[in-house]
Amino acid sequence: MFLISSIPLLWIPELVTTSRLNFSTFISLFRQFKRYTFVEFFENIREELEAVVWPLFIFLVFQNALSVGYVGTLAGIGSIIFTIFVGRYTDRINSKIFMRIGAILMVGIWLTRFMWPQIPLLLYVSTVVAGLLACLIEVPFTSYIYNSA
Repeated sequence: MFLISSIPLLWIPELVTTSRLNFSTFISLFRQFKRYTFVEFFENIREELEAVVWPLFIFLVFQNALSVGYVGTLAGIGSIIFTIFVGRYTDRINSKIFMRIGAILMVGIWLTRFMWPQIPLLLYVSTVVAGLLACLIEVPFTSYIYNSA
């Protein structure tokens, strides 16, 4: 089924774009989109913490790889459930409100994780909630970027 659905892709014309990126172009784009660059930078830090540092922390706390699998699964479940909800309301309500609420609550999740790392259930619950909050940040941010383009 997948192979059959891929056949129409063979007739898409090839699009060749030429762009020259160098340091001066980067600087001019950075100056032009300074706010976006900073927001994207810090959002990427949040993503890497959730995707790399948090599973390593879970592995070190529980000393088994199965817990790392639980963390990834729980974060995915939290994201799937909440993405639909956030996506519906992002276009109706100001997307910056969602991003700000998500960022503030995400700070609370990380403070909770660092204050009580010895409670296993809290670590798993915070993973689900972090998946939910990631949607509060990522869905409106992506919508905002697409609307600005």
